[in-house]
Amino acid sequence: METPTLNKKQQKSSLSAKKVRSKETIKNVLAPLIPPEDYIVLKQILEQNLPKITEKVRVPWRDIKNIPKADRKKFKEDYRKK
Repeated sequence: METPTLNKKQQKSSLSAKKVRSKETIKNVLAPLIPPEDYIVLKQILEQNLPKITEKVRVPWRDIKNIPKADRKKFKEDYRKK
């Protein structure tokens, strides 16, 4: 009995015949560079506006399910203040 061999077409499509390519790293060359004088202004604006953004707090369902629907809004506000 003869051992099975792959023909040229089958060898090209087999996993062992495929070469592993090295991963290419793509750098973002289009990112704008911030000049130092603008950096100070940008930092001031961020310090001013970021505290106004509130973090979304998700209340677990096990805490909410026993509270009547009418009172849930108040409960969520109190939960966020904790």
